[in-house]
Amino acid sequence: MVYAQRHGKIKIMINAIRSIALLSVVFAASICAQRPTGQIVQMSPELCGKPDASIPVPANISASFDISDGTAQLLFLRNNAVEKRLDLPGVVDQIDEVCPISNQRLLIFSSNTVGATLFIIDLTKSALIDSFWCFKPALSPNQRWLVYRKFYPRHTQFPPSEEYLLYDLERSPEQNRQAGISLEDYMYVGQAIFPKKKLIDAPSEHTAQTGDRVHEEAGAFFWTQDSHLLIFGDSLQRHFSVVAVIIGESGQTEIKLHGVEVKDVCPPTTSPDDFAVSIASADAEATNGGDFLIKLSFTPNPGVCDPKPLQFSLSDFHDAPIETFVKPKRKKAVLTQ
Repeated sequence: MVYAQRHGKIKIMINAIRSIALLSVVFAASICAQRPTGQIVQMSPELCGKPDASIPVPANISASFDISDGTAQLLFLRNNAVEKRLDLPGVVDQIDEVCPISNQRLLIFSSNTVGATLFIIDLTKSALIDSFWCFKPALSPNQRWLVYRKFYPRHTQFPPSEEYLLYDLERSPEQNRQAGISLEDYMYVGQAIFPKKKLIDAPSEHTAQTGDRVHEEAGAFFWTQDSHLLIFGDSLQRHFSVVAVIIGESGQTEIKLHGVEVKDVCPPTTSPDDFAVSIASADAEATNGGDFLIKLSFTPNPGVCDPKPLQFSLSDFHDAPIETFVKPKRKKAVLTQ
């Protein structure tokens, strides 16, 4: 009798969950039906590493979007007729920029409500070379290095910790993945550049960290014109650092940090709880002694302060420490009455 009562309660719960799930699908479908038609925007030349250039879409390229399910096709044209259709994996709301790069390839930046999806296309074969998901990608001016924040689901059991990755466009998709990562894996792609860490056997470790190990992004990525120095901001437990990544010709990286005190950026405040430091612009100027002078400006916080610009010599930065990431135990789902 007790079992029957419990069994009946469980069936009611399951039916309720199914009803909620069905309503969610109907609601999501109605939203999808109202989304604007997908398109190639081509208004962000900075994505191609050429902020001051005008980059037209190649004449023999177009795209087709299905707003009902978020799928898209790249269209290869000949004499204004479609010669071949290439399915683009994943959900594509729009194509933000099409960038012609070396060796008869295209680098395509697309976006949806979750993040960015990148496609590398072989024009000679009208074929997909590689594709992956990420956040806020930025191509170097020489169009070799692609930096981005590692993708993570929006809703996870543990707070996501930012991880910053580098993709070498002169290397193959296999060379841009760690050993054991499938080419069909769209999340764990690229060389991890920061934080420096002792690797553990879990590609999703950045989505499973405790509060004291959670890195947060603090501004965009900034490249020097020679593409060998990358600058961005990072925050760990509200302690802000400027990260400088020195990149060699063969792709080796050297990671340097310089801490920034909130009171130096926003003098009226003394606590990071009152002002979140975020880099608005960064520039590096070579000095006569072979050093670099890094000039930074920061994002204002209306009503708090107009932040002061700062500058540091690259020689004053210190080596990034190696961090140990611990894989926490995930809680198992428990069915309650």
